[in-house]
Amino acid sequence: MLGRKREKGESDWEALRREVQEDLNVSLIAETLTEVMFVQEVAHGYAEPTQVTMRCFGADYMGDIIASSEIEAIAWLRYMDLDQCVQPLNGY
Repeated sequence: MLGRKREKGESDWEALRREVQEDLNVSLIAETLTEVMFVQEVAHGYAEPTQVTMRCFGADYMGDIIASSEIEAIAWLRYMDLDQCVQPLNGY
C-alpha cells in the first residue's frame, strides 16, 4: 500500500497520482477514481497518541507496473487479505 504525505498545495488526488507514477510507473485514469475507505485512527508506533486520517482509493491505470527502488514487494490482494499488509484498523 502506497502511503506518503501530500506535497504543499497538492490535493489528495494529485498526491495519489504522483505517488503511483513515481513508485509504480503507471498512470491512473481520473474517470475511474473511487474512494474505497476513509479511516481516522490512532497512528501505530508513536509514543504519544497521534491521530491519523487515511483516504483509500481505487482506480484503473495505464501502463505496466514496474516497482521503483523504494518498493519492497508487489502483490495483488483481496479486501479480505487486508490484514496481511497493514496494522489492523478498528471496524475493518
